[in-house]
Amino acid sequence: MRPVRYRLDIVLKDVNSGKLGVFSRSITVPDFNAGDKLAASTLVLADLMEPLPVHDLGGGRFVLGDQRVRPRVPPGNGAPAAFQRGQKVNLWMQAYNLALDETTRKPSATVEYQVVNAATGSPVFHLTQTTEQMHNAGNQLTLRQSLSPDQLVPGVYEVTIKVNDLIAKQSIAPAARFEVK
Repeated sequence: MRPVRYRLDIVLKDVNSGKLGVFSRSITVPDFNAGDKLAASTLVLADLMEPLPVHDLGGGRFVLGDQRVRPRVPPGNGAPAAFQRGQKVNLWMQAYNLALDETTRKPSATVEYQVVNAATGSPVFHLTQTTEQMHNAGNQLTLRQSLSPDQLVPGVYEVTIKVNDLIAKQSIAPAARFEVK
């Protein structure tokens, strides 16, 4: 697919009652050939994120690389994706086109995870990692983080993952909202 924004419409029909339901979603396909411009995949909010057994790699439902990532999809009414109190909220995202140091052939970047209560603006989670702390860091990073369920009281939250490429002096900060009920 070309790297542009698409609209996905899914129409469901109950064959017994004849009722119709429509789900529409905007999907942006990143430009993996941008070469020198830092880019990111969609920030996925998931209720399940687990490593796959070796025999399941390469296919199946909700498979992203070597992980099973089951997204929590927001309802079609504009409300954020919802999680139940006590349920783990998992974050999954990939960052592309990080610049590599000419000597070490490794990236130099920081990744900041920040979760704030949308109503009060107060932070509930903050973590900063460097590519030195991540194994197998290259020009592409797969970011996985789980939020402890006991940190999240009922309410709406905004999560931001900021990737700072220290070599290319570029940054991106995808964000998403979710609700704990």
